[in-house]
Amino acid sequence: MIAALDTHGDLYIMLMQSNTNEDTFCHYLEHLVEQLDNDRPDWRDNTVLQLDGAKYHMTDKIKAFMKKNRVPAIVSGAYSYDASVCELFFAMFKRGEINIQ
Repeated sequence: MIAALDTHGDLYIMLMQSNTNEDTFCHYLEHLVEQLDNDRPDWRDNTVLQLDGAKYHMTDKIKAFMKKNRVPAIVSGAYSYDASVCELFFAMFKRGEINIQ
């Protein structure tokens, strides 16, 4: 699962059956940018993506995509899980019954 959560409470999730790498993360970003462009065309003026600095967040491919698409982003410090809103979401999500069957 890759997730983005905004200050309006909107959640953008991608579920997949593979490990996350630069290709899957880039695919997620492509769809996220497309969705944000549709939902809020001015999102770049008041939105910053917070990344946790995973290796696949920092590849040349991802940096090039973000630059080309003018995606504002910051990278949080290593192991700063308490500062990441998505980590708090993941913790809450894992407390529930994920696999009902």
